[in-house]
Amino acid sequence: MTLVVFLFGYRIVGPRRAFTAAFAWATCVQVFLHGRLAVADMPMILAVTAMHWALWELLHENGGNRWRLALWGAAAAGFLAKGPIAIAVPAVTLLTLRLLGGRASVAWRRLGAAWGLPLALALVGAWGIPALLRTGGQFWDVGIGEHIVRRGVAAFNDRPIVPGYYLVTVLLSLFPWSPNLGQIPVVLRRRWREPRTRFLLGWVLGPFLIFSVYSTQLPHYTLPAFPALLLLLFQDGTDPSQFPPPSRRFYWFLHALVAILLLAVIGYAKWLDVPAQIRGLKVALATLAGALLALQGAAILYARAGASGRQPLADRGGGPMRVLALPGLVLTAAVATSMVATGIRPLAAPIRLLPYYAMVPPSALHVATGYTEPSLVFYSNAFWQLNRSPTRAEIAAPGLFLYRGAELGLDRLFAPGADELRRRAVDACGTVADGADAILPADREKVAERARRAGVPAFVIDSDLSRAVVCGFNFARSTWSELVVFYRESTPPPQDRQ
Repeated sequence: MTLVVFLFGYRIVGPRRAFTAAFAWATCVQVFLHGRLAVADMPMILAVTAMHWALWELLHENGGNRWRLALWGAAAAGFLAKGPIAIAVPAVTLLTLRLLGGRASVAWRRLGAAWGLPLALALVGAWGIPALLRTGGQFWDVGIGEHIVRRGVAAFNDRPIVPGYYLVTVLLSLFPWSPNLGQIPVVLRRRWREPRTRFLLGWVLGPFLIFSVYSTQLPHYTLPAFPALLLLLFQDGTDPSQFPPPSRRFYWFLHALVAILLLAVIGYAKWLDVPAQIRGLKVALATLAGALLALQGAAILYARAGASGRQPLADRGGGPMRVLALPGLVLTAAVATSMVATGIRPLAAPIRLLPYYAMVPPSALHVATGYTEPSLVFYSNAFWQLNRSPTRAEIAAPGLFLYRGAELGLDRLFAPGADELRRRAVDACGTVADGADAILPADREKVAERARRAGVPAFVIDSDLSRAVVCGFNFARSTWSELVVFYRESTPPPQDRQ
């Protein structure tokens, strides 16, 4: 993805600005974190970027059929990765260009939709139709209905729509490069007549407009706009000393504010005492704050280097030490992030469910209620039925039945004075009861109590199913989640029975 940003930027804004945009893309907070999660967003963003590259070549560089093929092939790949949003973003770009530039600004015939659209539909169908058949329609019902349509009309994180949400979250998502956002009005004013400026602006507006009316609001939803935003942002260089006074003041104010907040997070984590079960999560958050501080230092050094090429970094004072400081800070951030990943992985809910997946064959019935993350399928290699309760007959056979219980956001989990809340959050974690004749009745009752809170049907609770309470970090929702697991192991072969 970083290479595509650079190569497209090379075509549209030149090599120096393209390198700056690609470097900023690879080191901004949202990409630095989200790019390391096993989610479909990054393949979708790659497809959206490829589509815009093809659109630029077709509309402004007289590109031929290979670019039409790239456009519609990327459209199919993007749709399979994340659904209609991959098509909606370029569509808004084209509509914005039409509104800003008049009727002649978009030569629709150059896009080759007459044969390209059927080609894209055929590519989607070649994978989508077998997926529909093999999943009994859940590829559409869950992949599109649940994750696209339902999240558009009802917030899956139970939070009301906040006006201007993305105008605020972009300051964190794009950090440590968001302090440069004060240059956007300057770039637009100076370069409005350039076709690339209007093209990049249309691309930026798409995700912000689409998700501003979307009920579910998550910071990474505007990531498809970031390649264009960075290419637009650095057209007039990165050195704050060359900025107009308002942009320069905004640049240093935001850097100072975020640095203070990150140092406060590190200091607060050192002071806060938490139960041993979530201590690793606390340490990971403090280490992540340190990684962001390192990235911030790298961004300031890079900006002061005069990325427009007017003056080499070593000639601006500081000699070789300053030259080595930039890669050193990036390496520090990378090492710290690796430490975060290593420390937090054992605490992740999908990893803590692995022992229970091993007890039930993938061919057995798997049912999940409340907790419907894609990691269920990825780690269990099983087909899951979601948000329904098993029947009495179904729980008599081997199977695994998962219910989401209590859930705490990090703001509540690590709030000052919330010691009792933290104690309750981990009190039942790891409790296991083997069945109706459990050796420790107290453990069985503790699981039953958590199961009742999670809305588990009484006949499941009163059954002879083995059960456990599993707690872990849910990356998708950034919450500490309590999961109640009921399972019946397969009957062992006769030779294995004791």
